[in-house]
Amino acid sequence: MEFKGQLDYVAVRIEMFNAGSTPAHKFRFSISCDIRPAEGYLVEDGSLKSAVEGGILMVPGASSWLNCGVKINAAERNALRADTSIVLVHGLVEYSDLFGEDRYYKFSFINQAMPSGTLHWGLQPSKFPSEAN
Repeated sequence: MEFKGQLDYVAVRIEMFNAGSTPAHKFRFSISCDIRPAEGYLVEDGSLKSAVEGGILMVPGASSWLNCGVKINAAERNALRADTSIVLVHGLVEYSDLFGEDRYYKFSFINQAMPSGTLHWGLQPSKFPSEAN
């Protein structure tokens, strides 16, 4: 995760990797980024759209980058630096396995504390557990 432009945009990149031994068919995703208060944040039901139709074939060992971002103002940027706000990143990945079974992975991450003097910082799991079938 990093600040972009005139520090008025937070860009997020998450790499999804097929670590299995079979391809993921119709791989598709939906991802969202939001600025939330650090305490008491929620992931609203229905806030993620179903993943886009179609999708790609992801062979074993291949990866795909999921990108999202959010425009921020000076107050939000300062709140992120002070750890009173967070960037909430949540998403849904869907695909079909080798046997035609539909699979999904729901995830939710927040930013780690921003190291002083840097424009980049990492992600960590949010208080909401990931879910998959």
